[in-house]
Amino acid sequence: MENMATFIFVIGLFVAGTLADSNGDFYYDISALHKQLLAGYDKNVLPKETLDQGVKVSLDFTLIQLDDVEEDEGEVGVTVWLSQSWHDSRLRWDSNLHHGLEKVAFPQDAIWIPDVTLYNGVHAPEKLNDNAIIVKQDGTVIFVPALRLRASCPISENSVNVTCIFKLGSWVHDTSYVDVEPGKKHMEVSDLYTNPKWGVHYVQGERKAEKYDCCPSTYSSVEFSVQFLRKE
Repeated sequence: MENMATFIFVIGLFVAGTLADSNGDFYYDISALHKQLLAGYDKNVLPKETLDQGVKVSLDFTLIQLDDVEEDEGEVGVTVWLSQSWHDSRLRWDSNLHHGLEKVAFPQDAIWIPDVTLYNGVHAPEKLNDNAIIVKQDGTVIFVPALRLRASCPISENSVNVTCIFKLGSWVHDTSYVDVEPGKKHMEVSDLYTNPKWGVHYVQGERKAEKYDCCPSTYSSVEFSVQFLRKE
């Protein structure tokens, strides 16, 4: 599947990015490029490029595992790859000046990442790995954390199918700072997925823009609808 291939490709980039060639020049250039990109970089500052437009963050939701469906509690637990992509102009470079290097990997705490969280979560998302962040020469950033999410989901007794909403967006920022959107409308189900009681019919994402009583600003989110079908 495309998202599975993307995940494997990202991991491959991380491994490849740590290898040196026979004379060590390539390894040295990766190290020099890291230092160049991070010199004066403040990870607490958003990569906004204009006053009025927020950082566009694309979200993709790949279901790895349906962990459990608690019908009495009205809760659903899933494990997902939450692919996130955005642009940070501070992290651009000319590959011709760096042995044709087009991508580098950074640890998660080295650069700015969006504060994406689950609005309707029963508790905070659980991070399952410390995957590197991939940065391309044009400043495109790709981050693919594996997360365990648990959301409130009304479930009628003996329901044949259940549609659960996983609503994700910036916890702090309105759309003038961070603006999330689905990378694709219809999402993938990983071939790692398995559950003895429930199958998955579809996963789809839709952007929402809302105002709340607390604040005059508009906040965006992506609602990922996951329909589960009870197996006979």
